[in-house]
Amino acid sequence: MSGLWDWEREKWLWKRLWNVLVWPRVKRFLWKLCSEDLATRANYATRVRGEKSFCPFCNSVFESSLHLFRDCWVTHIVWEGLSVNHEGEDRGCVREWIEERWRGFGNREHGLFMVGCWALWEHRNKVIFDAVKVDPMAVVRRVRDIVDEMEGGGFVRVKRKGSEECHGDESGNRGWAALVAEYVKVNIDAGVKEGEGVGLGVVYRSGDGRVLWGVSFVQVQEWEPLVDEGVAVLEVVKEAIQK
Repeated sequence: MSGLWDWEREKWLWKRLWNVLVWPRVKRFLWKLCSEDLATRANYATRVRGEKSFCPFCNSVFESSLHLFRDCWVTHIVWEGLSVNHEGEDRGCVREWIEERWRGFGNREHGLFMVGCWALWEHRNKVIFDAVKVDPMAVVRRVRDIVDEMEGGGFVRVKRKGSEECHGDESGNRGWAALVAEYVKVNIDAGVKEGEGVGLGVVYRSGDGRVLWGVSFVQVQEWEPLVDEGVAVLEVVKEAIQK
């Protein structure tokens, strides 16, 4: 019976994580966090003798998942900046903390919480590996930029061939459809690379989905998300003129 309960619990959480309109990488990350599968210093110290296990943010407390995402003073500033109530009963288990928080959130808070956890981990890794200065407000800005960009896209979920993807919007725009053979589809993406500038990517595809050409590069400037994507479109136009 306990096995059945565990399976139902897995389905309950995964179904809710997957239904939030955030990047797939964020969903995968939350699942790893719930499974205690992240390479926190606490997890790493159990495998490597002598490994330093202090939190890279505060450098004074053992870096467990609960400390990093709930208890650290840097994390407190991030959640307060995002107006997300991260407090919860101290049960000593990050999975139970996430489930408890989830039940008390509204729809927008689900996205903020998921992206917030992902952005904290991203910032934590930059502090360790890139010697970036600890800056909780940089995490807040990163989360708000990502969530605002996703909400501004007007995405809704449609089913195609057994999978779920985000296409179109509620104003009547159609979802995904195959291209006419003689047409070329261009995908663009842009994102802020903290401390480096803006990363831009462009991919050209044929009507049957073959990649024809692609490029990625970094601009040293940091702009608003709409400006980032506008620059990517400009690169598309410039390349089309040259060809």
